[in-house]
Amino acid sequence: MIWLFERNTESIQIETRHDPVSGGFVLIVRRPDGTEQTERFADAESFRARLEIFETQLEGDNWARRGQVFLHDGWKLT
Repeated sequence: MIWLFERNTESIQIETRHDPVSGGFVLIVRRPDGTEQTERFADAESFRARLEIFETQLEGDNWARRGQVFLHDGWKLT
């Protein structure tokens, strides 16, 4: 799933994935300056916790989520 956060004319793209090989989870952050950061998590609990912390940090820095609503486990709300 892809989440978009915007602030003024900039955007941050957050991609969440399940890794079928390891059974873990992946968080990929693409920043406005073109840098990319990848974090891997062995379990859903640590993955969810990181997503919540990261979203709180972004909102504290005045980034606003745009687009679809997602659950805190990283997947689209249906």
